[in-house]
Amino acid sequence: MIATVVGRLCQVLSAIIAVVAVLCGWMFFVLYWPYRHLFNEEGRYFCEANDVVYDSQSGVVIVPAILLGALAVLFALIGRRLLQKRNAEQTNAAACSSAADESSD
Repeated sequence: MIATVVGRLCQVLSAIIAVVAVLCGWMFFVLYWPYRHLFNEEGRYFCEANDVVYDSQSGVVIVPAILLGALAVLFALIGRRLLQKRNAEQTNAAACSSAADESSD
């Protein structure tokens, strides 16, 4: 019972963390990637078309994207393993009870 709850919780956390990781990756490719070669010596780029100053430090957003992606995979694997373990225990219990029923007849 507890393995099922923890397994499902790990899967839900994995999905939430994966969404946040994708958002961080998207921010990296929108805020940094197109301007990576245009920054001046101070690490800034002024886009006249949008009247926006882009900062080279926005490239740091890739670090949480990678770490959260790895964490999402870890939680997904833990959740899957717990649920497989529970299913194996249920299968073994069912096989034992059917074997016991057959031997009593």
